[in-house]
Amino acid sequence: MASSVTVTDPVFSRLRTYNWAMGALHAAQAVLVLVLAFSDAAVNAMLPVFVRTNGYSELLLSALVITAPMVGAVSGSVVPREGANHYLLRISALLTLTAGGGAAVLFALIGLGSAWQGAVIAGVAITAYGVTIAADIPTMTAAMRSVDDDLRASLVAVVQPALMGIQAVGALMAGAIALMLPASVTMALSLVPPVGYSAWVLMRTKRS
Repeated sequence: MASSVTVTDPVFSRLRTYNWAMGALHAAQAVLVLVLAFSDAAVNAMLPVFVRTNGYSELLLSALVITAPMVGAVSGSVVPREGANHYLLRISALLTLTAGGGAAVLFALIGLGSAWQGAVIAGVAITAYGVTIAADIPTMTAAMRSVDDDLRASLVAVVQPALMGIQAVGALMAGAIALMLPASVTMALSLVPPVGYSAWVLMRTKRS
């Protein structure tokens, strides 16, 4: 004859609540990773739209497209790679907060001046955005240290193509937003999540 047991232990109830809370926390962290990846894709996706809607030449588009990777490569060659994990995370957060915040403000100001002023501001904004690319290096260094040697290669093999796919979705979402807002405003808004998250990281991590 089958029987059932009802668990009334309050410790078990608290443990179940804890498991639900941790599951929600991990889900929120996954969503945050997706949002940050979307933000990175949005700026790159909106560059051609910005250039064409403002009547700029294809030469300016080419210059803007190559500026961010070049600045990121140069900046990435000088950012720290050694030190405690919290130190590296603070470096990444500081770069994103200052450079990304400056780029967001400049993108928002593009439409306030003349066409040539907008082109100059866009160049400076893209240069600032390029610095944020270098912020990935200290973050990735700290993250890879936390992964076991046996799992590191498998993790990168899964994460890298996933991020590429996420960026495609981010570009599509940015295009949808740009149907309602100017491309420069869309780029400015796309930088708000990483800038806000960087400010939170700086407040939550201790100084070395």
